Amino acid sequence: MKIEIQSKIDKLKELENTLPNEYFGSEESVKALIQNFKMFFENIDLYQDNPYIINLWGPTGTGKTEPVIRIIQELDLPNKYFEV
Repeated sequence: MKIEIQSKIDKLKELENTLPNEYFGSEESVKALIQNFKMFFENIDLYQDNPYIINLWGPTGTGKTEPVIRIIQELDLPNKYFEV
């Protein structure tokens, strides 16, 4: 499990350098999102019994959900994502 967690952290470090550039105007928000994912995986022992909830707000169609879905896909966690 530790190897799998470390691979997720490594993937997030890669995404830090590429993903923000794909979301023009939202670079800082995407960086913060990636940092939050990293914090979760780096402290998985504290969080493993609780869901990781990401709450994004703003006008419809401004690209809030897309970076989250992209990160989930890159981390190979599609069955862990629920949108309400």
